[in-house]
Amino acid sequence: MARSAAGIIISWFFTLLAIIVLVLLANFVAYALPNPIVLDLVAFLNGNVWLLIISSIFFYLGALFYKYGFPVNILTPPFDGVGSVFIVAFLINLVEVTDAYSGIGVGYVLKSYSFIIYIVVFILVVLLGYVAVAQRQQRVKEHKMRKERHIDNRHH
Repeated sequence: MARSAAGIIISWFFTLLAIIVLVLLANFVAYALPNPIVLDLVAFLNGNVWLLIISSIFFYLGALFYKYGFPVNILTPPFDGVGSVFIVAFLINLVEVTDAYSGIGVGYVLKSYSFIIYIVVFILVVLLGYVAVAQRQQRVKEHKMRKERHIDNRHH
């Protein structure tokens, strides 16, 4: 995935724009359909939109670091890990809000163990991210070796 830095910036800009438009549309829906469920969901979205924005910033920085290859891309997994934790926090909060209507109680359990969940998510994303960085570095090395062999074969 060889996107330019400008492409990454533009993609992030449109992600932020989509988040803002989604929140605005949700607020218009709440104004048009003022029932308790819609109002609660919109209030949740308004109160938690910062989690989505912060996660998008971390994912943006991770993508930017990844674009520049080794050794800069070793910064990518921690940024992706933090971004993932913010997304999981948003989802746990969403489950907690919807639990008020479903009565299942999963939101309370998730909220009780949220710190452990955040740590596990962060560690998994970082570990898998470093595997991806190592695989990319290996592909770059193999590509260089093939290219050098091809050049050597042309000279003999």
